[in-house]
Amino acid sequence: MAGRNRGDWSYTPEYTRILESNKKLDFSTFQEYPLIQKIGLDPDGRPVLIFIPCFLRRQQDDADALDRAFHYLVHETDDVVSSEYVLVYCHSKMNWLEPNMFTFLRNCYDVLPRKYKKNIAKLYIVHASFTLRTLFAFSRPFMSEKFWKKVVYVDWLDDLMQNVIQLGEGEFRRLFPHVVQREEALAHDEIPPSIFGAPLDSLCERTGQSIGDFQQIPAVLVMLTRELEAVGLDNPVIFRVFCDAGKLYELVGDLDGGEPIVAINDVVPLWVTFKLFLDCLPHPLLSYHGYTELEAIQTKGTKPSAAEKLKTVHRLCEHLPSFAVNCMLFVLD
Repeated sequence: MAGRNRGDWSYTPEYTRILESNKKLDFSTFQEYPLIQKIGLDPDGRPVLIFIPCFLRRQQDDADALDRAFHYLVHETDDVVSSEYVLVYCHSKMNWLEPNMFTFLRNCYDVLPRKYKKNIAKLYIVHASFTLRTLFAFSRPFMSEKFWKKVVYVDWLDDLMQNVIQLGEGEFRRLFPHVVQREEALAHDEIPPSIFGAPLDSLCERTGQSIGDFQQIPAVLVMLTRELEAVGLDNPVIFRVFCDAGKLYELVGDLDGGEPIVAINDVVPLWVTFKLFLDCLPHPLLSYHGYTELEAIQTKGTKPSAAEKLKTVHRLCEHLPSFAVNCMLFVLD
């Protein structure tokens, strides 16, 4: 069955409509978080997809946004699933029994053509909850034994690295966001990784993303800068001292816990969280020496121009490790 073209599969009218409408849609916003990724080939030469549905929760109360997310999933997978493929499903922080999520799942079942099920060679389920395992057990009589032989439960990401795709440990870990790494640590009674207070090089190595010309930018830094750009940095309100403590604690807690963040329209907690992230770094982004020098030119008699400040920053970057320079230039870009 592998390798059939579009005409060989029974497509629903809705799926055909989605394929046509996708030609006109811009999915660039979805590429900022790893909802679905094609990560390479397994040892048998089959493409491997990673699906992390907890990121759907960003828009779970917005039916139109969920519909766009479904379009994006089809856009990213239609060609891949036309032949044998491997799917890695990460169940971290996901609850399909929530009404909108269940509706989304039902839509997938009704609309996606048979090739999605027929061509799946292996289904790796990472960090499955007791509820999910129970639901799968109850549904077993309704699925073929051939399908169940494709299902593999995975408790450790290292098992995937050995059996699914051959990558270096750092590169492999970065395929799985903070929420997945944290869930694994908690499930095995280990100290979970944190965001605030973690060394910058560790965040780059563990959660780094490629954004344009910038490599291994920590995901939290990407998210905060994107959200700040969206709400605007020219608002003088960001310089006020007061910030609602409840909003701040909630945002910091969600980021540190790996919770998908819904779009935030209040610039103040975003700005304070951004400053808090930088303040919590064990070593300043520009180093202690760099911070002291910037403070010195800021307090001298003549107020420095923006060009002079920028020139000083670029000079200081020459003495910083590459990961810090990369992050600094990303923030300034």
